[in-house]
Order: sequence, then structure tokens, then C-alpha cells
Amino acid sequence: MKKLIFLRHGQSFYKDVFPDLTDEGREGARQAAKRISAVVFGQRVKIISSPSPRALGTAAILGANIYQDGVSINFYNHKDELIRPMDKYDPPTLDKYWNSFPTLAMTDMDYMTNPMFETGEIAEKQSSIKIRLKAFLDKAIKFLMEDENIDVLIAVSHTEVLSWLTFHHGIKETIKNCEEVIIYFDEKNKIKPILRFRDKSKYFSFEPLLELNPA
Repeated sequence: MKKLIFLRHGQSFYKDVFPDLTDEGREGARQAAKRISAVVFGQRVKIISSPSPRALGTAAILGANIYQDGVSINFYNHKDELIRPMDKYDPPTLDKYWNSFPTLAMTDMDYMTNPMFETGEIAEKQSSIKIRLKAFLDKAIKFLMEDENIDVLIAVSHTEVLSWLTFHHGIKETIKNCEEVIIYFDEKNKIKPILRFRDKSKYFSFEPLLELNPA
């Protein structure tokens, strides 16, 4: 069974200097590698990442710590701009606004639910990020299904990108640092893809994302 695994990067200093992870972020990435090892054991894995240093740092730790018992991990610092963090147009205003929230989780949820961010004045529009995610999904699933040498594709990205996967499947929860969302593909038995996040499972559907294609 092929798998597409999305992982949010580890806790970061947000200094944009590789690997840009706190000690907790590094440990979180190692713990994520242990969990993912149990899911992908014996399968051929390719890891790709957002170009952000904190995502690349997380991806590097994954590549070094996923236990495969001789099965290769393919990570060549491969970056994909489609899963980059949001583009900030007015960083001082955006940072001042988000610093008013007591927790990071609250800022994450605010971006996902506040219509202010669809104006595109201080940060990339929510709809723009959804379109990027849809484009990445199209490309990633096509690659995964067509490449006979890869069983699992792991993509390391950011909550403002990945949380649309959960939101559009009725799970109104943002993705925390080093949390994964897994999509299982059982092409052999013609079973619908399954999206799993925490203790929740949903049939994976493109339908909520198809409407995001630009006209």
C-alpha cells in the first residue's frame, strides 16, 4: 500500500538559518521518525521538503532517523516551492498582530479561520495557499502512483499549508509541530484513499480542493 505522509516541521527559532530548530524541535523530529518508521517499515521512502530551513532541518533528521533495516531513504535536499510557508507582505504588522496571541496554536487557528487573511494585504491569501496545496497533491500523487521504485512519499511543510487537509475533511484542528497526516492508497484492491490524522480517519477526497483551481 502506497502512502503520502505530510509532516509539519519541528519547533523553530524562526531565524531562517539551517536547521532552525530548537532542542525540542530536534527531539520532536526524532520522535516523528520513530512513529513513521513503524508505518513505512520495509518500504522505499522519498522525502521532500519546503525550502524553509526549519522544514529542511526536520527533513534531514527524518532521513537520518527513520529505521528501514537496509531499505534506502531518498533525501537529496529536494525542495518544493508549492509547500513553502505563507508569503509575508508586511512582516512587522503581521508579527505584531500574531504576537498579541498567548499561544502559537491560537495564531495557527486564527490564520485558518480569520477572513482578514483573504484580503492579501499583509500575508498570502488563504485561497492562494489552497491552490498551491492542490497543485502539490496533483503532482505528488501522480509521482507516487507512477514511480515503481517509491512506496512512500514524505513531505515536510507548514501548518498554514497542511491544515487545509484536515479542515477540508471536516477535522477543524490545526497541525502541531512534528504532527503527521497520512494518506493511504490501496490501488490493488480499488479501495478509496484514507486520510488519517491523530485518531480520526476520513475517506480522502479531492472534491473540497477542486473548487480551488484558478479560473
